[in-house]
Amino acid sequence: AGKEEAGRDGTTHFWTQYKRALGNCFSTFHHITVDENASGLFWTTEGEGPDGTGVKYDGVSLLEWNENGDIAFFRGYYDTRDLTVKAA
Repeated sequence: AGKEEAGRDGTTHFWTQYKRALGNCFSTFHHITVDENASGLFWTTEGEGPDGTGVKYDGVSLLEWNENGDIAFFRGYYDTRDLTVKAA
């Protein structure tokens, strides 16, 4: 089960911890769906973890927009079993 973060502080905490755990990794978005109420982003993240180990995994982020165009809902999904080490 994943952990839920809420609000600006929760969002900042999540991304700070995420970046600390994954080190120098970047996401490439390869499928994006958008309408006036929601978006779906399919992505691959890869790079180097904090210890220099290669990292690669796929996921999806789902967003829902409020009437002001701000994010009202955000969820990210990925299978931790997909976190793989790339050969050196």
